[in-house]
Amino acid sequence: MHKFEQLVFGAATTGEGVARSVIGASPGIRSEIREEIARLCEGWGTPPALGMEKPALMSLPLKTTTAALPGRLWAVIRVGRGLSPLFHAVVLTDNSYTAFLRNPFSLARGIDWIDEWKPGLRLEPGQVASDPTRPLVTPPAGPGDLGLVDEALLKFLIEGKLHLPIERPNADSDRCLSLLIACLPENERKNLRFASFAPHEGNDYGVAATGTENCHFAGWKRMMSAWLAGDYRDEVEQYVEAIREHLPRGDMAGVTRVTMRVSPKPGRGG
Repeated sequence: MHKFEQLVFGAATTGEGVARSVIGASPGIRSEIREEIARLCEGWGTPPALGMEKPALMSLPLKTTTAALPGRLWAVIRVGRGLSPLFHAVVLTDNSYTAFLRNPFSLARGIDWIDEWKPGLRLEPGQVASDPTRPLVTPPAGPGDLGLVDEALLKFLIEGKLHLPIERPNADSDRCLSLLIACLPENERKNLRFASFAPHEGNDYGVAATGTENCHFAGWKRMMSAWLAGDYRDEVEQYVEAIREHLPRGDMAGVTRVTMRVSPKPGRGG
């Protein structure tokens, strides 16, 4: 079991003009962590005009620390549903997050997320179990993921970041992004700033689905096929080819072994 502290940011009551703020936190969340997470939530921006139909996830390394959780910290933040969604942040150590391969989708399924703030609610430290035997995505990875996940991986490794436009997140976009994170070299996951949907680019995301009108998941594969990679390092091509050997077979253990064993230097050049 992995310990975490937690925090909720948002508007405690509904209504026009109600300001967002930290409305609850477990005892191990120091004031510096409260302030840093509040900045990250504000950096996410405001929800679309019609609100959030599906929750979004952010995963961001923190600069601040706490005695309650010694070591480097991460915040995995869920942006809830509705016109004025709550931001529920789970804070855990890098050592604990590594058990989930630093993939927020893997962690998120073990958390009881808060969608509505109730008066008198007290946040306490929690624990979450990792289960490496549980499939990362449903349906599992297969041949249909080639041409999107692998090409998105290539684009990230060449350009150092990947922003995919989407009007609204959905189960397909989440599945794709979860697989993409699983395919990233471990060294890239160590500092990855991620959002499964972000209406604003204020948090300097390395990988994100960015809010863009009239853009849909169905267009991602066409966008990747139209992208011209140009010249890039042989080690990048070799890494992506190694991932392509395992991904269409649904062999995520094989994918993980590649990510742990090989760390190509991102970028172009010889």
